Amino acid sequence: MRFFKLCRLVLLGIIIVLGGLSCKPGTDEEEKPTYEMVRLSRFPISLDYLFRTSDPTSRNQILNGIRNGRPEASMLFLVPYPNYHHHDHFPATLKWYLYSGGHTAISLPLPSFLEVRDDSGKPIEVIDGIPCYNDVTATLHLSYYIRVMLGHCCLTQDLVNQYHMAGNIDVFGQQRQAVPIAADAVIGFTHSSSALDFIVKDDTNSNFDPQGEITDKQNCVNPYFYLSDAAQSQLRSYYQAQLDAMKQSGLYPESRLDRTYDINEAQSFYGTWFYKQGYLSLDADDHPYGWYSFDGCILNILSLNKTDRDTFWKNSNTGLAIAADVLGVFCDAFYPGSVPDYEVIGGRYMVRCDGDSREGIVRLDNFFANVRASPLYLKYQFVEGSASTVWDDQLNVDYFSSLAAARASFSAKKLTYIRMYERAD
Repeated sequence: MRFFKLCRLVLLGIIIVLGGLSCKPGTDEEEKPTYEMVRLSRFPISLDYLFRTSDPTSRNQILNGIRNGRPEASMLFLVPYPNYHHHDHFPATLKWYLYSGGHTAISLPLPSFLEVRDDSGKPIEVIDGIPCYNDVTATLHLSYYIRVMLGHCCLTQDLVNQYHMAGNIDVFGQQRQAVPIAADAVIGFTHSSSALDFIVKDDTNSNFDPQGEITDKQNCVNPYFYLSDAAQSQLRSYYQAQLDAMKQSGLYPESRLDRTYDINEAQSFYGTWFYKQGYLSLDADDHPYGWYSFDGCILNILSLNKTDRDTFWKNSNTGLAIAADVLGVFCDAFYPGSVPDYEVIGGRYMVRCDGDSREGIVRLDNFFANVRASPLYLKYQFVEGSASTVWDDQLNVDYFSSLAAARASFSAKKLTYIRMYERAD
């Protein structure tokens, strides 16, 4: 009898253990599938169309514009990643702009799942006999982790309607409202005037401190690395004429196709800085697009060593080679909504006056999109944060109209920036 009771107790214990194991909630990491890199075997639009190979007149006109152009010029075939100096999209665009100049078909060489955004109230245009919603954002999931986002595209009306009628379906193990898209299926066309935003997001990538505010740029990656070797080679071949024109210009800090988001330098004022505190009086109206959407909200301070020197070698003011005392490029955020007492500075050459990478003074010489009057001097002071991370670092800045004034103490208009997303009203 004791034997049977003992067996029952042992069996009950096994059932309890197994039951506990089966009912134990898994962690997020356990539930996620194994990561696999996904690469596109070709570009999503025609490279011949993008680079105007069949229209020599238009092609040469654009190339001449690049040779004689400026870094903020829109007349490029492709604007490379991450584009720190697009002053309406700070801290950087973190995407490619594709200026096709007209309608050409969009498709991906892999099967995907489509989500539609920004279609409400958009006009319908008939392109190649196909009704399309104008200026829509399409998100195409390629795996559990990786997705392509295409902004300002003309998405077919049929697909938009299918999406709104769709229920939740299994999308690589997640339930989403989406529409399956076959490989090579045309989903729409490029816009006739707007650039096509080519964005790739990889959830295993983190551009900013994971403890900071997560934004739509957190997981952006350079699309170049998500093309196959053959597709990369083909793109480089088409891009070469643009690159050669940028080299002749000498005014393009960013031109490589294989750049990453790498502006921040530890123990240095070089980096992307987000407004923390100061004399600026902010309220909800100064955040029309969410966080950091006001003039002066973000500073990009790019070291000369981080620029592409074969395409960034000339001083736009003199036409001569960049002098040895130029440290890099400064640019502040420029948004339609402004705050009292802050005047946009624009893109500037940083010329060494005093100090080092932690504390000192630089003269901000005109480069592009300049608003604030010159001469202008930036006084800065780097403040080390936690020893375990650069993301707690702070930067004190102040602007003066003379070097003598900048050599005095910080004024009441000192502004403090931090290397993380943190809204401080």
